[in-house]
Amino acid sequence: MMETDRIEGNRIFLRPMRADDTKDILKWRNNPSVVRRFIYRETVTEADHLKWIREKVDTGLVKQFIITVKDTERGIGSVYLQKIDMENKTAEFGIFIGEDDENGKGFGTEALQLITKYAFEELGIGKLTLRVLEDNKAAKSVYEKNGWVIVPDDCGSVISEGKEVRILAMEKTNG
Repeated sequence: MMETDRIEGNRIFLRPMRADDTKDILKWRNNPSVVRRFIYRETVTEADHLKWIREKVDTGLVKQFIITVKDTERGIGSVYLQKIDMENKTAEFGIFIGEDDENGKGFGTEALQLITKYAFEELGIGKLTLRVLEDNKAAKSVYEKNGWVIVPDDCGSVISEGKEVRILAMEKTNG
């Protein structure tokens, strides 16, 4: 399996996240518009993030990339594969666009397509999974348009803006 320094798309590229991206990751991940779409809602600290890198990224359990707009070379968020299990050929997908002015432009969709192709073709993953809040209609729609299907797993719920919201499980298989 080869490591990549850059995954090229039409309007974006993905590059591996580095420790010096910590300031941006914390700004994006702690952005209220990102937090409200996440299941884990605690504030992420620099120590938390550096531990994530040390225990997950550096060990190969996570492949995390910075989503960068080609025209401006601006990092706008992150896409990642976590819980990578090479024996069972599975991984869990995650994404966040942390720059509010870049939402709704299709960059997340392109990042989803690039990381899916990377997972299937470069890593040999057979099945990707994700968890999404049921009320995140935009994300759910993008996933469904890109071949993801809801699976009946009970992923529980979270309290979002004062009400209980179900967590849906979705998957996409290679082939």
